[in-house]
Amino acid sequence: MKHLSVLFLFGASTLHAVHPVASYIFPAGGQIGTEVEVKVGGMYFHGFADFQMHGQGIEHSPKVQETETVYFRGPLIYQPASQKAEDYPSDYLGKVKIAKDASFGNRYWTCQTIQGKTSPMQFVIGKHPEMIEIEREGDSSPVVVKQLPIAINGRIHPREDVDLWSIELQAGQPVSCRLNSTQLGYPLEPIVEVFGPDQRRVAAETTYNGADPTLHFRTDRSGKYTVKVTDARSYGGQNFVYRLTLLPEAIPTYVFPLGGKQGEELSLEVGGPNYKTTRQSITLRNTVSQQTFYSPDGTGFPLDVEEYPEFLENPSKPLPVPCVANGRISKPTEVDEWQLNLPAKTSVQLDVLAATLGSPLDSFLEVIGPDEKLLKNNDDAAKGNPDSSLLIQTRQEGLHKVRISERYAHRGGPEFAYRLKVTKPASPTEDFHLTLGLPFINVQPKIAPEEGTKPKRTRGTGLPVNLETSSQFKKNFDLRFEGLPEGVTPSATQLSPRKKTLELYFDATPEVLPQVAEISIFASYKMDEETTMERRAKVIVPEGYPETDKLQLIIAPFVPFQHAGLYSLYNDVPAGSTMVKNYSLERFGYHGPIRVRLGERQGRTLQGVTAQPMILPAGISEFDFRIQYPAEMELGRTARIQLQLEADYMDAKGQKHIISHTSFERNNQMITIAANGQLALRPEPQNLKLSPNDSAPIQLHVQRGKALRNRPVRLELVSPYHLADAFSCQTILVPPHMDTVQLDLKCHKELPDRITSLVIRATTNDDNPDRHLAEVTLDIIQ
Repeated sequence: MKHLSVLFLFGASTLHAVHPVASYIFPAGGQIGTEVEVKVGGMYFHGFADFQMHGQGIEHSPKVQETETVYFRGPLIYQPASQKAEDYPSDYLGKVKIAKDASFGNRYWTCQTIQGKTSPMQFVIGKHPEMIEIEREGDSSPVVVKQLPIAINGRIHPREDVDLWSIELQAGQPVSCRLNSTQLGYPLEPIVEVFGPDQRRVAAETTYNGADPTLHFRTDRSGKYTVKVTDARSYGGQNFVYRLTLLPEAIPTYVFPLGGKQGEELSLEVGGPNYKTTRQSITLRNTVSQQTFYSPDGTGFPLDVEEYPEFLENPSKPLPVPCVANGRISKPTEVDEWQLNLPAKTSVQLDVLAATLGSPLDSFLEVIGPDEKLLKNNDDAAKGNPDSSLLIQTRQEGLHKVRISERYAHRGGPEFAYRLKVTKPASPTEDFHLTLGLPFINVQPKIAPEEGTKPKRTRGTGLPVNLETSSQFKKNFDLRFEGLPEGVTPSATQLSPRKKTLELYFDATPEVLPQVAEISIFASYKMDEETTMERRAKVIVPEGYPETDKLQLIIAPFVPFQHAGLYSLYNDVPAGSTMVKNYSLERFGYHGPIRVRLGERQGRTLQGVTAQPMILPAGISEFDFRIQYPAEMELGRTARIQLQLEADYMDAKGQKHIISHTSFERNNQMITIAANGQLALRPEPQNLKLSPNDSAPIQLHVQRGKALRNRPVRLELVSPYHLADAFSCQTILVPPHMDTVQLDLKCHKELPDRITSLVIRATTNDDNPDRHLAEVTLDIIQ
């Protein structure tokens, strides 16, 4: 496919290319000095993607290649959960080699195709031996852990999955169970419980890092202990990844203070439940940022690095401005008080840093004036952020009291630490700052919308731009872009001082060739006719990600095809049946073959809907796409299925890639409402006792609807893949009008669980492409 210069002749359209998305890496970490085979959950990788992991001590595969995907459908999903969007990533295989001298901690990784780059995700470098869950659908038996310490890599997949890990422990042994998932960016809301040899829940003290729990306990007897991991909402999926570290020792859960001055050595108090408090030191980096301190057991604690003077609790004099004050709410109902000696009509900015640094403190901040009256207070700086923030304007000169407390008075302890940052707000005679919230952004070239209409934007897909300044700046700031390729334009060129935040987009015309362009963004403010202040935007990157002062624009190829359908709602589609929808294919100068399949991202869960991919030959401009309903679906629920189109693309160097298009437009969805199926099975018996090397007969009653009376049906056994060699049963073709047959089920070995579920599937078996399915579950008891 060559780049076309006549695309505008076809009129305005909303072609939507898709940039690649990474959903997970599994396992989510590895031990120092080992080589780890990893699976990356990728969407729109189209077979492979470039793979990069940043940081010292790491070697990795240059690419990840598609491999067999581990996917479990799980139990039927009902509303409202069934109405939520769901992704269907494929597994891509790669390797990560960790050097023996690598420092432990987190590394960031990304994948990239010609259509863009994935958001950075984390991979953990640990010091303990690793264990990886062998995933088996329907197998809930505990996995034996041989010895501690161990870092277990697992995931809650599918929905309602429960992972059990068991280990023999001696009486009087201290144990720490630390789970890490939400801190790595995964959607798991973990519940971790420990059960003792008597099957009772073990009393444990629980601390949290965000939503990730650590359980601390001491065994009261010898025997088998079981750790249970599940999701608080009974959710689950391919990306519900976690790391469970089991340690035969008490571990620290807090440090104090939570930061220090750049370039200086910081002495930290390190402590936790049952942990002997120690003092350890770290040299802080020379730039204002965030830095991680790692305790000897591998626990990481984020530290705030600032440029201002530092103070601890109970200073002998009022605090200067600017500075950072370090304190903690050591017991319930405690209120810390700091003093500021301020002139009248002075502005001071007060920011509490606690939750953002892993502290459990939910701060409440108030300022008392010299007249002992409340000047101002604040609970949360922003929605979802329990840290407090105030900009005060003093009324009179004198001693001002800054009080910090825990919002919930019954809470407190040595881990309830905070940093109070006291600064002067920026003014026109001082400075302003512009920050960019991402180091790169994917740009998809499109045909310009019709005149008078705006491009369609999806919130959260633009570049976050933030202006730091005071209310003394009244006029708009001008944005200047350096290094923009021809044909690429920003969605805004000004930033209001009243709003101070902006989601910035970049639009590219179809003629712009795929490339990675590095640009700089500047903000300028006209003070008067002769004076203009200009500042370069700073690019914010997470710790461990390469620092940069430029923004990358990753410009994808223009996608010169799209599908279009008419709005239609198919009511009462029988479960287990097929459905077909007609689409037109718009080609914008491209006439080669196009592949069509189900989209890897869906606006709602597919609930088991499948479809065979199809290839549209060159020149085809219309097609019918067929989907297969599963045997069991939520009845009366509206399903909305999206398609994905793919084609080969040859770049300027003669290398072949795959580009794709998808659409979430209502008219392009296959919208259906499920009803009862036309085919059903009733077994006798449904619960069957079956010993190893034994067999038993099952009678199956086949029930056909009126439309299926003249169609033959095939019956077959469907075993979980980890039990594929445990059972056997003949496949039977049931002729039309016959409704009762006998199957002989054989068991070949002892089962891992006392009760095992098998599925018997019925499928219409003729030349009619409108296939119907039915399934029934048998419980096998040993």
